[in-house]
Order: sequence, then C-alpha cells, then structure tokens
Amino acid sequence: MDYVQSHHNRGQEDAEENRMYLFSRQVFFYCNPLDRPVWVETHCCVLFISAYGIPFEVDFGAQQAKSRALLAGPLLRRKLMASRAGLVGFYIMPESPLFAYLVNTMPAHGYWVIDWGLMNEVNGELIALYEGRADVQQTLKASAHLLRLLAPGAGVPTGTATARDLMQSVRAQPDISLQQMAALHRISYTRMSRVFTRHVGLTFREYKNWLKHLNAIRLMDTGMSLTQVAQEAGFADL
Repeated sequence: MDYVQSHHNRGQEDAEENRMYLFSRQVFFYCNPLDRPVWVETHCCVLFISAYGIPFEVDFGAQQAKSRALLAGPLLRRKLMASRAGLVGFYIMPESPLFAYLVNTMPAHGYWVIDWGLMNEVNGELIALYEGRADVQQTLKASAHLLRLLAPGAGVPTGTATARDLMQSVRAQPDISLQQMAALHRISYTRMSRVFTRHVGLTFREYKNWLKHLNAIRLMDTGMSLTQVAQEAGFADL
C-alpha cells in the first residue's frame, strides 16, 4: 500500500494548496480549494463532500446541482464552485471492484445527491483531510467508511473475474484492438463491446484512454517535455 500526503496544513480561511492522499491503486482522496472553477472531467467516479458542511454548486452544463455531498459518474463534464466548502474528493478508479457497480447503477443524468448526514461518523477525518493534517489511520478510516456507504450490501464487492481478466488483457497488451479481444475470448465484436462496458464500467476505448492518462502522469515525473509525454503515452494527436 502506498501512502502520500502533503505536510502543509491549511485552515478554512486560507486554503491555497491541493492535497492528495494516495494509498492504493483503486481509490484516493484529493482536496482542492477550487477558488478558480474550471471545467473538468475524469475517468473516475468521484464522491465530493463538504468537510465544513457548507453547500457547494456543480454545473453540469445542461443542469446544475447544489449539495453538501454528491457522487459523480466518470467522464461527466462539470465545474464546481466550492471555495469555502472544504471540498474533499474521494476518487474511485476503474480498477476498483466498486467502479463498475457505481457506473451501472448511476441514474441517466450521471450523478447522485448524497445525504451529508451519512458522513457524521468521519466528519473529523474529512476536515483533517482537507486541512492537510490527516494521518494514515484517519485516511484509512474515512476511506473504509465511504466504501461501506457506496458498496451494495454490507461490504465492498470483490469484483468479477471477467472484469479483472479484461482489464489485465488490455494492460498486458496496450495495442490490442477490440476485434483482437473478441477473437481472444471467442465471441463476436459486438458482444465483446457490450461485455467489456458492462463489466469494466467504461467502453473499451475509454479504458484504453484511462491507461494512457495514467502512463502520461508517470512520464511527467521523469522530466520529459509535454510533447514527449504525449508521444510516449500514445496520444498521437497531441
């Protein structure tokens, strides 16, 4: 398990820096003051929570939402206005066994408004996360609580062997095509497309783009130029 945290504290009044708590390959916390809202979309499902209980606003373009806790689906373009809310983002990555379940149960508009009262048990931990002073125990306690909240039944789903096998096939062969995947699993192209999307939670193309994004992030830490990163990560059109 990897654990990374910033050591610079911040309070409600002078939130200036981002905070990331990365402790697994499936979920992580990311906190941002969002004093300059911009349009973003990610491949992750994200549970946004106001640590201070102050409502924040989310602009989805065609519609808007105001809440103190909201779960957004992947690749949903949005702009958040939450400069004083103490916003904590809990990111569920495609590799998480919970990801496909959330995607497949998400309403058509792509997000759920969540009852903020369900966060009471870990409110102190959420404030510590936002202010940059959460330790390992606090981070893991908050994560375990949120996973229980989002998971069906009493525990986190283990995921299906099909999903793990499909993702492993793409990770092992980044250049593999959907047609080749279909041949590998001895099913039709159309059925392969449906099976992949249902079990993984992203289309075949979206998942390959997710892997490119992960590779680009890794390459940016090597000192490469943005052009070199784009070429190495497989974004030939950049």
